[in-house]
Amino acid sequence: MKVLMPSIDYMAIMPQTLLGVAGLVILLLGLFVPRRRQDLLAVLSIIFLNISVLFLFTGKGLLGSVTLNQMVTWDGFSILFTLLFVVSSAFTVALSIPFVNRENVHPGEYYSLLIFATLGMVLMATTTDLLILFLGLELMSIALYILASITRNNDKAAEAGMKYLIMGAFSSAFLLYGIAFMYGATGSTNLVEIASYMNISPMGAYEWMLPAGLGLVLIGFGFKVGLVPFHMWIPDVYEGAPTVVTTFMSIGPKAAGFAALARFLLLGPFIPNHEVGNIPWPILLAGLAGLTMTIGNLIAIAQTNIKRMLAYSSIAHAGYVMVGLVTASPKSVSAIYFYMVAYFLMNMGAFAIVYALQGENGRGLALKRFMGLAYKKPGLALVFSVFLLSLTGFPLTAGFMGKFNLFREAVDAGLIGLVIVAVLNSVVSAYYYLRVVVFMYMHDPDESVTVPEIPSMVGFVVALCLVGVLYFGILPGGILKVINLLMGN
Repeated sequence: MKVLMPSIDYMAIMPQTLLGVAGLVILLLGLFVPRRRQDLLAVLSIIFLNISVLFLFTGKGLLGSVTLNQMVTWDGFSILFTLLFVVSSAFTVALSIPFVNRENVHPGEYYSLLIFATLGMVLMATTTDLLILFLGLELMSIALYILASITRNNDKAAEAGMKYLIMGAFSSAFLLYGIAFMYGATGSTNLVEIASYMNISPMGAYEWMLPAGLGLVLIGFGFKVGLVPFHMWIPDVYEGAPTVVTTFMSIGPKAAGFAALARFLLLGPFIPNHEVGNIPWPILLAGLAGLTMTIGNLIAIAQTNIKRMLAYSSIAHAGYVMVGLVTASPKSVSAIYFYMVAYFLMNMGAFAIVYALQGENGRGLALKRFMGLAYKKPGLALVFSVFLLSLTGFPLTAGFMGKFNLFREAVDAGLIGLVIVAVLNSVVSAYYYLRVVVFMYMHDPDESVTVPEIPSMVGFVVALCLVGVLYFGILPGGILKVINLLMGN
């Protein structure tokens, strides 16, 4: 009996293959590279990540490639999000060099886990099949569970890793159960085939299974990206995990979750025509968006720990991104991506500064640590203020342009009420972001607090983020044209 094997375009899976091989190579090299040369593993990790990016643009390019029985799809959406994942991972590796040198962390394990998490994110963005999406999500999540608790002697990190594992297992169960319902209803796990089936076939006795599956999948993704009411793990995990790991978790995995959610909700034309519990999808998503940004901002006001404040801030930003998902237009996908790039730059820069100032063993994260920082480190205080203003949505920053694009698409779609809620929430967020600026500039410095010297690699990453925040805020036209071109708008 002949077994028919599907034709495989190996170039179309080369970026994923290279990341998988890189993770294994770094893990094995970690056994042989002496401790004093461990920075070599970081350099090799960055090189591997950069090579995987080159495969996106070399030769005829990957744009339009489809392989593995339509499980892997390289469109503009896939390429742009893969670029974001890899760049954020490379920045995190650079930030991690002082952390790995200072803490009792095995460099081979640490850098390989970052690469495997990146591979999971790429799988999530490049597939239109729910099983491959789940595989990528679990690969990313398992790596993050370990990274969150990688400092073995830190009780808070161990607690964060355990909480993340338990909550992640619950969310994965919801997601997988939802996928099973969708397969039972349509006979396929491919989003394109599911959409086609729904457009031409009545559901009959199994009509309830698809809405139930959609709802369960949304709950699973809600946990991963931190939507209210599935957000309660984020503050504890962000606070307990090492700050450099928190930096990575707040950017790459969140972007991957929204990439998968956008692919699931916006690129499947069957979604707007269905309901969950007699609630139309647009109303359900708008309610989640408004609730998420409001709860995140209101609770952030009460925080006195900078990491918990930024954790609730990230929940609020998830609500802003949901505005783009409610809009459900092709241009809203471009707006979502631009916002994720802006969020990457300003959040990476802000967390990098917090990481550099936190002191030994991750202590000293109270807001009072920033009192009078402008008198001790005026340049650093100014840069941190720019990132905070960008997170607020201040004009001439990337954060402002990101929100402007999202809200403009929502206004064009007639979602005036949701935009008003989002704008009011941006005003509320100004209170806790600007409170940090007030601490830095309008309080006398605490002489008992010593400000450590900023490591050169941290300073380099902060400088790149600052340039990006200002460039995308003042001259966003070029990047918007490229994004719209690749997205097909």
